[in-house]
Amino acid sequence: MDIAIFTDTFTPQINGIVTSINIFRKELTDMGHNVYVVAPKVTGYNDKADNIVRYFSISYMFQPQYKIAFPYSLTVPKLSDLKLDIIHAQTPFSMGLLALYLAKKSRVPLVYTHHTFFDGYVHYIPLNRKLLQKLSVLGSRTYCNHCTLVLTPSHPMRDLLMEYGVKEKIVVLPTGIDLESFTNNKLDNNIRQRYGISKSTKLLLYAGRIGEEKNLDFLLKSFRIVANRISDVHLLLVGDGPLKYQLIDLAKELDIASQLSFTGYLPRSEVISCCASADLFVFSSMTETQGLVLLEAMAAGTPVVAVDALGVSALIKNGQGGCLCEPSTEIFAKG
Repeated sequence: MDIAIFTDTFTPQINGIVTSINIFRKELTDMGHNVYVVAPKVTGYNDKADNIVRYFSISYMFQPQYKIAFPYSLTVPKLSDLKLDIIHAQTPFSMGLLALYLAKKSRVPLVYTHHTFFDGYVHYIPLNRKLLQKLSVLGSRTYCNHCTLVLTPSHPMRDLLMEYGVKEKIVVLPTGIDLESFTNNKLDNNIRQRYGISKSTKLLLYAGRIGEEKNLDFLLKSFRIVANRISDVHLLLVGDGPLKYQLIDLAKELDIASQLSFTGYLPRSEVISCCASADLFVFSSMTETQGLVLLEAMAAGTPVVAVDALGVSALIKNGQGGCLCEPSTEIFAKG
């Protein structure tokens, strides 16, 4: 089949949606399907892979690393000429609207994966939060009800969409991981040395966006409790985002700055190596629809302590692979 994936975020960006797209794209291609990716253009970046269609885009005013594509252009007829069998949207926004338009025009099934709990991200728009949360529910419901099939990466996210009033069929399809990436010969064993962390130090790891929606102030306050009990412990935060400098100030205020490091964005292979080097993976987000990075940590052999919320709740059962905690710093610190 000829399948087109429409997304507002793709390489060179590093996030869970991009990882999911690349995993499904590879597996579908290996099964013999012809897969296209339609995404915003990123200035200065040239795709190495085939079948990538890029649209002119501008940076989102409040988060420059995110792009807003202008999907209505002279390339639309070219996409129509592809004679697609399935259109798969990863977003309800700019590229998702193009996907919806083409699906209706070509009478092609539209599949939509609902990756994001949008309620948890409204703080990036400087308007009334309650109003934006209502609009996010309305927008999610409206888009889903225009699709042939809706996919969610977890049962809690499916249940939430049903509460929103989605009437179309919803199927739970989690993103898997490529276990070959976790073999010892592909791991970097010098992660601790690179960041000045001794082998005897207990290393706690967080990987993900450094943003308000990840509940990282909670994580730092929990870590302070741990650091007061265990002197030789370090927290490594992999990723970047708008909250970084606020967290640096908070770490100084909590007197844990010397026991905390930020790496910035790292390639996925290095994130996996960080997971393998850590003693514990800690995750405080309450907005995850799946939490793919938790699967990666567990695949690397690292136990997880996470807040029991939304998609994360579906990943860890009966203490297998880790521990789920109430959103209390004392309880989280105890693990």
